[in-house]
Amino acid sequence: MLGERRVDGGRRLGRSVGYRRLAALAARMPTAGVNHWTAASKPPNGNYAWKRATLPGSRVIFPRKPLTNEMPEYSVLIPVYNEAGILEAKLGELAAYLDAAAPDYEIIVCSNGSDDRTDEIGRGIRNPRVRFISIPGRGVGLAFREMVKAARAEKLVSIDVDLTSDLKFIPECLRLLEGHSVVVGSKRKGSQERRWYRTAISSVFIRLVKLLLGLRWEDYSIGTKGWRRSDIIGYLDGIDYGSSYVIELIYYLERVEGKGVVDTPVYCSDTRGSRFNIAHEIAYRLINLVRLWMRVKSRRQPLDSR
Repeated sequence: MLGERRVDGGRRLGRSVGYRRLAALAARMPTAGVNHWTAASKPPNGNYAWKRATLPGSRVIFPRKPLTNEMPEYSVLIPVYNEAGILEAKLGELAAYLDAAAPDYEIIVCSNGSDDRTDEIGRGIRNPRVRFISIPGRGVGLAFREMVKAARAEKLVSIDVDLTSDLKFIPECLRLLEGHSVVVGSKRKGSQERRWYRTAISSVFIRLVKLLLGLRWEDYSIGTKGWRRSDIIGYLDGIDYGSSYVIELIYYLERVEGKGVVDTPVYCSDTRGSRFNIAHEIAYRLINLVRLWMRVKSRRQPLDSR
């Protein structure tokens, strides 16, 4: 479906060393204008394969060269929107923790519709384990789709950029993904320090999910979740712009496919303002919950009958 091209040592541009060096430099740089390209998951035979980005205008800024040709043990997925104030510092803090706790990783950051300096800062990060994606449309669902497609690892761990949840979730999540398709980090089973109205809204929504769908899990936020890439890749095209993909993927993987889902306590301290419009998010989640319930009642196919 997506076209491919290869840049092969500059031989298409000429035989001189200068041309080859120029071609190699061009291959590392994000293109501008109409044609944007993203690097494929693994360079075959020492060359780089390139694929056109899924979303028009999306671009990927990769490190100069992958650390190895082998896939990492896991990929950390971080959607961001207007996080210029904390992005670089928090990624540095996260990398320092992962280097000590679980060093075989990559971090994929996706800026979705940011209009501050988030993209500029993200493009300037020189850590070779960090890959930065920018897409023009705003939406954590769109960001999740792009990050899963870009990930090289089978184990995926989704966290929030502000690192408000205990990072010990990550090694525990990796352990649980050995035997499960989904890991749900549950603030209600652990502890949480959040604004009272956010806690109250979450509690009401969790009760509605249990009533309509019979799911027993107690956290459907986008952060502190673990996924096996091979189990969710087939659902990506049906994911919309928002956060409802979490409950939809959990429902279909557990109830339709019989995959294993497990939860684990997480400890969260998040008192800063939400990045979502609260009223819009409430309406969006309720509408999509009812739509999912109607699809389930009518036995329609998952995530493709919106």
